[in-house]
Amino acid sequence: MKGQGQGNHTAEKQYGLEKLLGQWMAIIDQIKKKESEGKYNAALSEVIRRPALYIDMNAGCGWNHEVDCIGSPLMFMDLHDACKSDIKAFFLEKETTSIDSLLTRLPSNSGVYDVIQCNSEEEILNIIQNQPKSYGLIYHDPNGMPMFDSIREVSRHPKCRFVDLLIRISGTNYKRIRRGIDEYGKKNNIPELINKYPNLESQLRSVNKKEWLIRDIVDPDPQQWTFLFGTNWTNYPAWEKHGFYKISSSKGNAILKRVCYTIEELNK
Repeated sequence: MKGQGQGNHTAEKQYGLEKLLGQWMAIIDQIKKKESEGKYNAALSEVIRRPALYIDMNAGCGWNHEVDCIGSPLMFMDLHDACKSDIKAFFLEKETTSIDSLLTRLPSNSGVYDVIQCNSEEEILNIIQNQPKSYGLIYHDPNGMPMFDSIREVSRHPKCRFVDLLIRISGTNYKRIRRGIDEYGKKNNIPELINKYPNLESQLRSVNKKEWLIRDIVDPDPQQWTFLFGTNWTNYPAWEKHGFYKISSSKGNAILKRVCYTIEELNK
């Protein structure tokens, strides 16, 4: 499908996504159970009682033909069937052909999801920020560079305090594009391109989330694909048996350094 990445690491990506989404839904179930038992104050209970929010910013067509596995929207729907909590999903996609294909693959709509065509970052931001304050998760799996300006804006919005962020990224691609644009700006005296993309570690620090988890790279992988999970819950459990580590840990920090910096930068 046009605009949809379908590479050799997609099956491994979907495995990691399945594990993390399943864990997140289980945590939402526990939060809502505790709320029903009166464990939270009235203001927080009001937020928890609303349907949890799930937004897939890059929904695609719902299927990867190269490796014959489902895409992230179908992954969500499969896991949602076992979830006890109400979750409202928004599958956002730019390409009309991908939307048409996705709609043929999704189960009949019972109010669980909306599929929305978005052609700009502004449209995506409007959808996210117009939702009621609730617990939630935003998944961003772009073909190119992540939309960090939008991610920062979302993370600072009062409605998104309890909305976690999940980003799929290639460390190698990010470093290559960052360095290429920076060098082009210097060579051609274009100041706005110099440092247009800070290193990935700086990007994460600028996002208003207190804790980040990173998934270990499944070698051999010259593209250094990983997941980055941002949350304001500092006790969010790391899941080391599935390769997820807090970046505040020695193992997680080592993975982060590998993803963020070139060998030359690490040796300075």
